[in-house]
Amino acid sequence: MSELVILAHLARRAVEEGAVRIDWAVLPWNRPSIDFSKRLHAERIDEWHVYRLTGDALASLVRS
Repeated sequence: MSELVILAHLARRAVEEGAVRIDWAVLPWNRPSIDFSKRLHAERIDEWHVYRLTGDALASLVRS
């Protein structure tokens, strides 16, 4: 199944559920994904920062 078919399905479901947007993350070195996003006329949101919890930090939060 192509990326476009999957995203179109998600978009259809999002609209049916009353959502007003779909967000996704693309790594800065992933040129094919960046180009795909641009072809869809998706907006790049620069003011957001992605954070991740893994390893000890994740386990510590579970224990708290």
